[in-house]
Amino acid sequence: MREPSDRLSLIYVGVSKIYRGYLAIIAIALLILVPIMVFAPGSTSIMVLVKNVAFFQFLGLLIMLPVMYRYIYKGFASLAVADKRTYGIGKIGALGLLAINTMAIGEYLYIMVATSLKSLTLLLMIMISFVLGFTLNLLTMIALYRLGNEFIIDELKLGVIGLIIATLLIVIPNLVTIYIGDIMGILSMAGILHGLNNVRKIIRDRWRNL
Repeated sequence: MREPSDRLSLIYVGVSKIYRGYLAIIAIALLILVPIMVFAPGSTSIMVLVKNVAFFQFLGLLIMLPVMYRYIYKGFASLAVADKRTYGIGKIGALGLLAINTMAIGEYLYIMVATSLKSLTLLLMIMISFVLGFTLNLLTMIALYRLGNEFIIDELKLGVIGLIIATLLIVIPNLVTIYIGDIMGILSMAGILHGLNNVRKIIRDRWRNL
């Protein structure tokens, strides 16, 4: 059994890494979204549109993968060292997301160089990637929910639940549910970030009282 101070230190390090990682990923996603929105209207065909989107997604993942490893994976790994039974599931999810996103680079590269793309093949690739990505991300969300449970931070737990619901809403082929999902996703992510920051504050307060 780890000493309370050691456990808190590992959780603090893990939460800090995850917090910075999420901020970096949001920044990268926004940087990639802007050129997609600029170039998408000028696409001469669906094929060109798909290839343009794949190109910017490819670039985004090349930048994002090192960030995911250094901050998201290592952050959840630190939580797992602190308490494997409670937070080990998050490390598994983060490792799986690294593997899935690495494979996604190959998928985007294939889309970029392919001379023709069958709609069924493309749909299957998207569906498989979504199901695997959602499942693995769910594991990291469970770890964050447990973190909110341990430190009694409601905004973290609500943010996790909201982000899961938002992800499911976004994939429904309906503009209303997509917009609702987008708004819910932004608010939920803000709740998660605020909750993670509050975990750090609580740990710092506990250190002062040790």
